[in-house]
Amino acid sequence: MTDGLERHRLWDVNRWWSIGRFGGVPVRLHGSAALGALFFSGFRFAPGAWLGFVLVILAHELGHAFVVRRTRQVLLGVDVHGLGGECRWSGYASPMQRALIAWGGVWAQLALAAIVLPLSWLVGSSLGSFGLDLFHALTWSSLLLAAINLVPVRPLDGAEAWKLPGLVAERWRSRRAAGPRVSSPRPNAARSKSEGDELPDDLKRLFAKVATDARDARRGR
Repeated sequence: MTDGLERHRLWDVNRWWSIGRFGGVPVRLHGSAALGALFFSGFRFAPGAWLGFVLVILAHELGHAFVVRRTRQVLLGVDVHGLGGECRWSGYASPMQRALIAWGGVWAQLALAAIVLPLSWLVGSSLGSFGLDLFHALTWSSLLLAAINLVPVRPLDGAEAWKLPGLVAERWRSRRAAGPRVSSPRPNAARSKSEGDELPDDLKRLFAKVATDARDARRGR
């Protein structure tokens, strides 16, 4: 008989597969992703669409993870499962940073579609039904999922993402109200008027030589 912790470990090993690492944290694939892929393909035999589902969700979560690292939060892990995926992180993010992290997944999907779409036009038909299903999943289906994900209701990313325009506008207004920044003068540049009006070194030496000659002439008398 095994205790609860041991049963959890057995379940974790049997249902999760580590498929790599990102920023030092594990990237995992859950067994339920197969059900998500089947639903994504319309419950038909379409290996290209199944693979596309996993790649789209993976790209989306890695997009979140990338922005998490860029905003100096603590990245804990990246998971892909049947309901989509999850980028696990912690930290004291500002509202602006949380909005940027929410947009990270959509930005990654847009970048993926921008890369894959020209390839689908060039070589998609030559790969048969597998290639067509794969490229369709990585482009048009991915963009549809991104649009659904931006609906501003929780737990979708749109609940945080659409705060970004207002936060940017608020920051712009506050900076405009504060006026232009006045840079503090450098220490060596802050000189008094008398220091700024000092004579050049050549004239200083000339006057010093004249004074010395006059002093020597008085002594010679």
